[in-house]
Amino acid sequence: MRNIKIKIYTSFFFLGILYSSCSYFSQEEHKVPIAKIQQKKLYTEDINPILFKGLNKQDSILQMKHLIENWAFTQLMIDKAKKNIDTSYINKLVEDYKNDLMIETYQNLLAEKFLDTMISQMEYQKIYHKFGNIYWAKEALIKYNLLIINKKNKKTSIYKKWFFSDKNEEKDSLFNHMGEFKKLDFKQEWYYLSDVKKQIPVLKGISEKNIIKKSKKFVLSDSLDLYLIFIKNFIKKGQKLPLDYVKPELKQIILTNRKEKWLEKLKNQIIEEAIEKKKLKIYQQKNEDKNDKNES
Repeated sequence: MRNIKIKIYTSFFFLGILYSSCSYFSQEEHKVPIAKIQQKKLYTEDINPILFKGLNKQDSILQMKHLIENWAFTQLMIDKAKKNIDTSYINKLVEDYKNDLMIETYQNLLAEKFLDTMISQMEYQKIYHKFGNIYWAKEALIKYNLLIINKKNKKTSIYKKWFFSDKNEEKDSLFNHMGEFKKLDFKQEWYYLSDVKKQIPVLKGISEKNIIKKSKKFVLSDSLDLYLIFIKNFIKKGQKLPLDYVKPELKQIILTNRKEKWLEKLKNQIIEEAIEKKKLKIYQQKNEDKNDKNES
């Protein structure tokens, strides 16, 4: 280590600027070195100013010292490693990783361009039949509609009638009066009941048993508003999750399987093409020759 010199260009003045303004680095026109090992330098621009956010002057100085020492230790260890170990193996690992990364990136690019991502309902049904039993509700889920109206609204009775109606034209009428509601939502997704209770506090005092009932209707209120809630469907804790809830996960399974088959087909096509164009030649192995002789 005697032949390796470390020079640290830092001062309390510099640290004072660093502490007072995190924009210092971006405004600096010329690179300012703060440490040097042989020909390698550490510059202010190499250090993220976010690391000093919220620190006082003394802590900023300690942080800078810590960063410089870590940088110096890293450079010194790299220098020693290069002199004391065979780097050919590491270079091969780096090259292999680089090649794998390029291949994976190119394959993903091809897959995005050519892989069919359309999935039919029949495919979903098939994969759900195969894997659906592994998906179970960890807690109760519901599908529900919600209407929140100011209690002083004089048309609450007609809005209530429209909201709980089975007629599409009456539900359409609700949307024509959206400006009079605090919220109107005909939800299509499943929601955990615990999350719904957080979003609609007036439900907190009602037991799960009384909520998770199909076609259950609630008219609740607080000091300001009237809450109309219609439970369209529910899933109890421990029950099998429905297809529409697990579709995103099933989609990933289908596309992963489809991609694996597609990549195998691509591999065969590329190899066959290389052989046809005489870019690839596979030599017969000696062991195969001996086996052939023995068989003859």
